[in-house]
Amino acid sequence: MLVQVVACIAAWCFVANSEASESIRQAEALAADDECRGADDLQLLDKCGLSALQLRSAKGGPEAPIANASFDEPFLPENELGAQPILDPNGCEQAYGQCGGSGYTGKGCCPGGFVCTGDNKYWSSCAPASKDGPYVKYVQTAELQSPSNAPLLEFYVYRAKRADEAFFTGNVNVADLAGAMWYLHNEVVWMTPRKFDISRLQRFKLQTRASQPLADLGLNFGVRHAYDAAQCTGPFSCDLNYLKFGNVVGCNNLGSFPFPEYKIAYEGAIWYSLPGKCPSKNYKDKDAACEEDQPGGYCDGTPTGTSDCTYNIQEAGYISIDELEGIPDYEAFRKAGFQEYSKTTDKGIGLSFWNGINDPLANAARVARANELFMKKYPDLPGDEQLAAPPCDFNFNTFYYGTAASKTPAPPPALPPAPPPLPPAPPPTTIAPQPIGNSCAAYGCWGYSRGRSCQCNNKCYRYRNCCADFASKCHR
Repeated sequence: MLVQVVACIAAWCFVANSEASESIRQAEALAADDECRGADDLQLLDKCGLSALQLRSAKGGPEAPIANASFDEPFLPENELGAQPILDPNGCEQAYGQCGGSGYTGKGCCPGGFVCTGDNKYWSSCAPASKDGPYVKYVQTAELQSPSNAPLLEFYVYRAKRADEAFFTGNVNVADLAGAMWYLHNEVVWMTPRKFDISRLQRFKLQTRASQPLADLGLNFGVRHAYDAAQCTGPFSCDLNYLKFGNVVGCNNLGSFPFPEYKIAYEGAIWYSLPGKCPSKNYKDKDAACEEDQPGGYCDGTPTGTSDCTYNIQEAGYISIDELEGIPDYEAFRKAGFQEYSKTTDKGIGLSFWNGINDPLANAARVARANELFMKKYPDLPGDEQLAAPPCDFNFNTFYYGTAASKTPAPPPALPPAPPPLPPAPPPTTIAPQPIGNSCAAYGCWGYSRGRSCQCNNKCYRYRNCCADFASKCHR
């Protein structure tokens, strides 16, 4: 027999009842409910977090699709260039593609997380950046070494984190309050225990000033880069962006390029990227030489807009997720069989705080609740309204093409010379090898491998590396 337990704290009530027995089955169903189906581990799975309840209106039921999103057709995100996946505007090579060597006439640049590496004098390819491998030195122009005339912006940003997580000043993503709440709602609280053991919402005061090349385009923010283990992984070539504009703070309005490119119901949600030292390598592989050659944009004091001084960030308090939800003890809550939120049912078990991910009014109330807690806990500091985030003014065409009206991209900055090749091998007697495989017919659908020249799962639309026959072979 189940014993019913009722508790009400800070106006949020949680109730244990027969629904608790469904929590395990609901959690197991999430993998099939996610747009990233086919991922073989949670670290791949949680990067999309695109559930059926976001693709189909909760009120309309499973037969009421949201525009431009379906499990029956390829996900073609809307963006400033039309409802098609965006190709690399710089024309860089794909992962593992040829970027140098005999007869090569391309641009020699690689996507984020990869670097042009000389295999031999006949062949260089975009290989994953490694601890002792080559990287691009960010040689800055005189303009990037001079202070800019861009305005100084000061506002709060937030980051969901573990209680024992170190304070990182760069190579991380942060968000405004609405963006952070959407992240918690969409990627954290539906997991039990919570994803990465996240337990608090940390607030920071961010100051930022754009570099002069970026300010000359009328922008305060560049593209919002993604960081995986403190390594810049895109979109497109991180190196070219840093060489051209310096280590500027990036942003994106959620619902537009680069991610997520589907409609969300948290109004004003924005994510930011903070470029730190040696973004080419993950945190385990960074070394002093790389950090000197790729210095990042963090600096002490007021940012000047030079390439190595575009932002300053300081901690400004935190609240726990428990107090946000009104839970006195998360471990006791979880062990009792409760669940904060289920993507399958769009509600919690024994907790109503996160009910309705597609309800704009409920989401606005959740954001207001978080702000009230910060103001109550830190009464001597300004509230979120006093240090509100400015508009995210990143524009794809302006940033990549130089003008919103231009259709012809400006030439990207020249990369430094490719690293010297390994000792030459004997002259080959056959044509230089190509990356293995190039079709979903050969690979099969939904699989993933770093060694492939193109991919055959829905995540390839995000990283722009789908095989040519992906739509016909994998979405019939």
